[in-house]
Amino acid sequence: MKRASELVRALLSHIAPEQGEMYLRFFHMWRRILGERLAYHCRIQDVEKGVVKVVVDHPAWLAEVHFKERYILSRLQRDFPSLGIRRLEFRVEPTMTPRSSQDQVRTQSSEGTEPVEVEEIHATETERIKDPHLREALERLRKTLSRRALT
Repeated sequence: MKRASELVRALLSHIAPEQGEMYLRFFHMWRRILGERLAYHCRIQDVEKGVVKVVVDHPAWLAEVHFKERYILSRLQRDFPSLGIRRLEFRVEPTMTPRSSQDQVRTQSSEGTEPVEVEEIHATETERIKDPHLREALERLRKTLSRRALT
């Protein structure tokens, strides 16, 4: 089974390898900045025009992440100046399923669960990923990086 970071790296290598590495580092640092416990309940939805959009799975976790908002923002600004992060934007989505702390991705086949091979992941093949949250996140990231590569 391949780690999610390997899948993302393979997907992004076709679009913008330098930016892909930065985004992988960004998501890794997100967990370190928030701590595993809080990061488990907070998912980055998008980074666009200097705004980090975050989905939280419960109002109690929203309160905790708001408490740390200044610290989180200052760390992201310091560690990722090229993103031009100006603010964090939070919303609660109670149906959000917390991600596995194992950071692994599997897809469903008719025979059961099988690992996704890195070589299979291309910009046009994200539909193979059955986890809707991961598929949507990768597709948004691919589109964002594609737009930036054109400018």
